[in-house]
Amino acid sequence: MQFEELEKKCKKYYRRKRLKKVFLFLLFTLPLLSLFLPERVGSLLSLSSGVPGKESSSPPPLSSSSSSSSSSLPSQCYLLQLFYAHDTFRHEVERYQKRLEKLGFQNCFISQGKTLSNGTRQLFLYCNMVEERRDLRPAIRLAKYHNLDYLVQKLPCDREKIVRTPERSNPPRRKRGVDPYQQAYQKALDYFYKENYQKAMEWAERANNIDKSKEEAWLLYAQSLYLLGRVEEAIYLLETYLKYRDSSKARKLLKSFSEG
Repeated sequence: MQFEELEKKCKKYYRRKRLKKVFLFLLFTLPLLSLFLPERVGSLLSLSSGVPGKESSSPPPLSSSSSSSSSSLPSQCYLLQLFYAHDTFRHEVERYQKRLEKLGFQNCFISQGKTLSNGTRQLFLYCNMVEERRDLRPAIRLAKYHNLDYLVQKLPCDREKIVRTPERSNPPRRKRGVDPYQQAYQKALDYFYKENYQKAMEWAERANNIDKSKEEAWLLYAQSLYLLGRVEEAIYLLETYLKYRDSSKARKLLKSFSEG
């Protein structure tokens, strides 16, 4: 009789132990399930809101464009982070930004980060925002050539900061209707990103002979001169160009060459 009572107590004990395990299992797995099945499990877990299937509370992208425009522009873009400092060294960051633009990096900008415990704020210097990671390859090659430290980062896309680079993968071979100026400028751009600045100058000059009204070839020729160490010639070229045509990009480039 004593053995039977002991057997009943053991069964009760193990039954309670199993129930306890089941309860703990449900307690830990239901929150995980809510991440994958919010519309079904969310109603079980919305203890405070009372809203079944509550949506994620993450903030929307910084871009204020409508849903129709967001389909053509991704929410996140790729870019290079080339410098990091505190806001007490903002002047140094701005000087470094000018140096990067002289080297050929495009659409560089300074972004503020979080406030640190000592009261200073983080500063990040980014360049070459693009929609696809593969479009960063020319900028990465440029950073490696000049022995610059860099990080590939992702940030919300900004239409004003995106670098619009022409397609370089499988370029068309001479088709009817192709702009000869664009072909020559594309060739110059390819050589420029390969750090072959002499060839870049040759093709930029060809593009300029086709259409002297477009400024891209002038600016690329001047940047190539500057990177070859022919600073005075680069400055003279930009000054000559500005006598005939007003260009904010040319003025900005001339200012950076003169201050450097």
